[in-house]
Amino acid sequence: MAYPDSPRSDQCLFEALPRGDGEAFGEMIERHGPWLRGVVFSVLGQTDELDDVMQQLWANLWRRRGDLGEVRNWRNWLYSAARRTAIDAGRARGRRKRLWESFVTRLRSGWGEQTSPDGNLAARDELHRTVQAMERLPEKYRTALVLRVWQDFSYEQIAETVDIPVATVGTHLARARKLLRRKLAPRGES
Repeated sequence: MAYPDSPRSDQCLFEALPRGDGEAFGEMIERHGPWLRGVVFSVLGQTDELDDVMQQLWANLWRRRGDLGEVRNWRNWLYSAARRTAIDAGRARGRRKRLWESFVTRLRSGWGEQTSPDGNLAARDELHRTVQAMERLPEKYRTALVLRVWQDFSYEQIAETVDIPVATVGTHLARARKLLRRKLAPRGES
C-alpha cells in the first residue's frame, strides 16, 4: 500500500484512468511525457509538430480511458499509442504537402493565360508574392486556408480532411488570415 505522500505506482495511475481520475492523468503525463515525446520525435523527425501530436496523444488517451481496463502492459500500450498518433500525423502532413504542391502548380500554370503582357507581369508578380507569403505560413494554417478559399471546403470538411476538431479549423483560418495580411502588407504598414 502506498503512503499518501509517496508517488503512486505506474500501475495504480493506469488503473485510475478508467475512473476518470484527472490527478492520475496529470501525473501520468508528467511522468511519461518525456519518453513518449521521444517516441513521437523518432517517428516524425521534426519538432514543429511535436507539441500538437503530443496534445493529440493525451486527448486520445483521455477519450479512450474507459477501454484501458483490458490493457495488461501499459508501457507497451503507451508506446504503441504514441507511435500510431505520430504516424497518423506524418500521413496528414504528407496529404497537406501534396495539397499545397497541387495548389501552387495549378496557380503557376495559369500565369501564362493572361492576354496583356503588362497584366501578365503584374499578375505574375502579385501571385508570386502571395505564394511566397503563404509558403511562410505554418503548414497547418496554410492547409486550412487553401482548403477553405480555393477548394471551397466547409469547416466540417476541413476538420475531417486534416483530422482536427471543427473549432480548431476556425482558429487556424483566423490565424492564417491575420499572418497573411501581415506578410502581404506594404513595408512599414505591418
